[in-house]
Amino acid sequence: MFNYAKQPLKLHEWITHSFRLCKSSYKNVLAYAFLVTLAGVAGNFAAHLRVTSANAIMISIVAIVVIVLAFIVGISAYVALVKKMYALSHHHKMAGWWSELFHGVKSFWWMLGGVLLVTIFVVLGYCLFLLPGIFLTVAWFIYLPLLALREVTPWKGLSDSISMTWGHWWKTLLLLAFTMIIYFIAYGVIWLIIDLIGINHHYSIINGLVHLVVGTFFYPWFVAISLILIHQFKITHS
Repeated sequence: MFNYAKQPLKLHEWITHSFRLCKSSYKNVLAYAFLVTLAGVAGNFAAHLRVTSANAIMISIVAIVVIVLAFIVGISAYVALVKKMYALSHHHKMAGWWSELFHGVKSFWWMLGGVLLVTIFVVLGYCLFLLPGIFLTVAWFIYLPLLALREVTPWKGLSDSISMTWGHWWKTLLLLAFTMIIYFIAYGVIWLIIDLIGINHHYSIINGLVHLVVGTFFYPWFVAISLILIHQFKITHS
């Protein structure tokens, strides 16, 4: 059973606590992580469909429908994943699988508005000044979970995520860098195995399967890290 620390933690303790939180809730959130990753793979596949003059209209319609459905399923499953892990970590009573997913669907427009808002600011930050863009990217890591938990409005969530990471920016950046290194190492190992077996990895279906496997197993850890950070930042700012 996982329990949050009641005192500020060091960087390496953030990592160990995120592992513990992920381990304690892994089997309960894996299905949501699969849906989030599957939606991303499906949306990416639809966005890269080859359109010819003979089937342009039909393929375009199918691609648009798949992308829209991928957004709805991906965002809904992400909200359900965050809420499920949050409930487990705080020992709250949990709703049923379909009920949690339905609540995720109801949060779709809320989350979509928040994603669009922060995307605009991040793009502007990179275009106008590089450092603000990097800073907002780091703050983004806790911004989406705050929205998923419905603790704040999209605009206040952006403000809170910036203020919460303020003073912890370098530690948070190092933590995110560590997670990305581990992610890409796992990704590289799988591709190495595929090459050793002799499978042609240029096939889009192989690319999709690799993304699906790696994303499904890593997504709960990413959410666990964000929840640990939110809890730690609340302690240090209280």
